[in-house]
Amino acid sequence: MPLPPAPPCTTCTVPIYTESWAQTTTHPYTGSMHTLCPSCRAAHMCNLWAQATDWRHLLHYNLAYIQGHVDCSPSYPSEPIHAETARLVPGLKRLHEYGLLTTDSQPFEDTRQATGKRKEWKQTVQRAYLWVLVPTAMEEIPVEKVDLLVERILSHPDLVATVHSECDAYPASKPGVRETDVAPLDGTGAGRTYHFRTTTVPGNNVVSRDRTGKTQLLVRDAKWVDRYVFPVTSVDDVHPGDHLCGMGVGGQGFAVVERMRPLAIGVMAREWGKVVDIQGLLERMCEEVGLRRVFEGIGDGEF
Repeated sequence: MPLPPAPPCTTCTVPIYTESWAQTTTHPYTGSMHTLCPSCRAAHMCNLWAQATDWRHLLHYNLAYIQGHVDCSPSYPSEPIHAETARLVPGLKRLHEYGLLTTDSQPFEDTRQATGKRKEWKQTVQRAYLWVLVPTAMEEIPVEKVDLLVERILSHPDLVATVHSECDAYPASKPGVRETDVAPLDGTGAGRTYHFRTTTVPGNNVVSRDRTGKTQLLVRDAKWVDRYVFPVTSVDDVHPGDHLCGMGVGGQGFAVVERMRPLAIGVMAREWGKVVDIQGLLERMCEEVGLRRVFEGIGDGEF
């Protein structure tokens, strides 16, 4: 059924049901920013992140998106949370209570189903993965405990991981890949905190793949097609202009993020066929190294 005439956005007068590519949606947004069009909602969220003065604010705004209270964030300006992420939300929320801001995640999946008009069979396989930002310049989250958490993650037998500074650029192994912004801290008592480290294996960074066959049995002999890869496996993949939590107007990072000097930690299951609860593992590691839920209750209530 077609939508009734859309009222105008209270900021820019564009009809509020209109997407940025001028197509109408059959599921109008009904959240707290329902008087704004999609573009203005995204701009409003970016402004909130840009004006934040505390890491707690970012945790709250991020959870508003993850829990579906708002349908956009700076890193996903026109895309509501994916349906597959819904079952991860309780674990993601608990990680926020430890101060870990989650930016990208994917659950384990291994499914076969009939697809398309020709009823071909398709198998989709995903390795679980998760990216988080952990502040290192915050009194409630001691940097020495963050270091211990990183060591636990890098040494876990069921995981492979990449750890790097969100605010620094690293000297590239290939000339001309990028300009170096701020070299990783060294010789200042920070130890290895901001050094680039990874346990990923070159050429083994695919996290999503699928294959199709005429029958369910023939799927087993079909060739895999890679769909998505773990994005950072070497210093050449760390670009100064990229920010895991998104960017504000003009492509600038957010002031609170830069002040908190977070580590970006990407974790994925080591094996394709193994179900790994990454959220649960990280939560247990936080407890084991002495990190506490200093933001307990964050994200509760209205946005």
